[in-house]
Amino acid sequence: MNEAEKRAWDVRLGIATPIVAVLGLLAGVWQFNVGEDHRRESETAASLTQARLQIEKAQIDYRQLLRQERLAAYTNIATLAGQIAVAPPGRARKKAMQAFEAAYWGAMVVAEDKPVADAMRDFHDELHDEVTGWSKDPARLEIRANLLAAACQRSLAADNGAVLASKS
Repeated sequence: MNEAEKRAWDVRLGIATPIVAVLGLLAGVWQFNVGEDHRRESETAASLTQARLQIEKAQIDYRQLLRQERLAAYTNIATLAGQIAVAPPGRARKKAMQAFEAAYWGAMVVAEDKPVADAMRDFHDELHDEVTGWSKDPARLEIRANLLAAACQRSLAADNGAVLASKS
């Protein structure tokens, strides 16, 4: 090889080397950006999964709290209905009737489902009929108290089934 050819190769290599270096640098930057995009996507997916889990937990906690409130309200209302149904006329019965009215218009409105609401209304109407003299058969009130307690039991059993199904 003569001197001119060597010089031509030196010039070519002098031009090609920075081009290859720049291309390598650009490929590295591109690869870094792709990796960062994947990392951000993974972090976003993890954040969304965490948020979904927190929402799910909050929903479960809410349903559990509602179920506990429902259990307390149903136990209270069934007890009051039983006391009213079997108590002789007097102060104790009047006190139980006042507590029943307070629960009927208060806590039960939040906790009850439709079958319990219907049974509550039927018991309330029967109690009203007895107080006003429309109904003179105390057995009717006892039957309504039993139907109310049974509706409460069915509602709680349905809640148990829903809770067990959601945990599966």
